[in-house]
Order: sequence, then structure tokens, then C-alpha cells
Amino acid sequence: MPARELRDLAERYADGVDRRAFDEVAVLFRPGGVLRVPARGMIGLDEHIGRAAIVAALRAVDRSAATLHAVTGQNVRIDGDLATGTVSGLAHHLVDTADGPRSLVWVLRYADRYGRVDGTWWFTRREVQVRWIESREVTWSGGRGADGAVRAGR
Repeated sequence: MPARELRDLAERYADGVDRRAFDEVAVLFRPGGVLRVPARGMIGLDEHIGRAAIVAALRAVDRSAATLHAVTGQNVRIDGDLATGTVSGLAHHLVDTADGPRSLVWVLRYADRYGRVDGTWWFTRREVQVRWIESREVTWSGGRGADGAVRAGR
């Protein structure tokens, strides 16, 4: 059962980022939790400690018109109330460039540490590792629907 709970934690993280619900994502971390993300320019990692810093770091996602994160796999090692694991996934970033709209697809691996307190699993540390990035042409009107979602098409 803990493996399923840890998968759910990864899925909630992905969904929260895509909905721009950064406060909801931050509370998936223990107070004092750590999020390490690629630094601007994709060289090195920036470390963000605590929920407020995690929210601020996640706001970088706002540079994309839309995102879609997909968890494609997870491998965890559980030892009582502690666990470590890796999560693989794809993060699609819809961006408008001088050459037109593109989908930047980040092939990701997350290196995670988890802790369970009072029966609830939390991230204690999450490191985003970008394996490579694919750039794909998309057709995109740039319009948004009433629900705020980006609409595709010309």
C-alpha cells in the first residue's frame, strides 16, 4: 500500500503544477522540505527550502502558456516511515517562440526522498533531473477557453 500512496503523491504533484496550484503542491512537502530544480539556463541546480520557497520556484512554470506532466514510472524503496525513489516522466511546456508555438518536452527523472508522519506520506526532498529536451512544432491559436485552458487549432 505505501508504494501506491507514493505514486499518488507524484501524481498530485504533477496535477498541481499543471493547474498552477503551487500552494497545493508545496503542502505535499514536509515543512523544511527541499525542492531542487534546474537553474536558469539549465546549468546546475537551484535549491529551495521550505514551502514558501517551493511556491516561488514553481512560479517559473508560468513562463509556459500551458503544461502537461505525465508520470511514466516510479521505483521506490521503503524502510518503515522513510522511503527513497525515482519517478520518471514527461513534462510538456507549451511556449510561443519567434518561430511560432512549440512544445518543449522535458524528459525527466525525479530523485525523491519521502517521510511518513501520522500515516501520511510527504516529500522531504525532490530533485528534478532533466535528461533531455525535445522541441516540437504545434498548431496553436493562442486562444483560451472559459476554463482557462489553451485551445489548439488554427
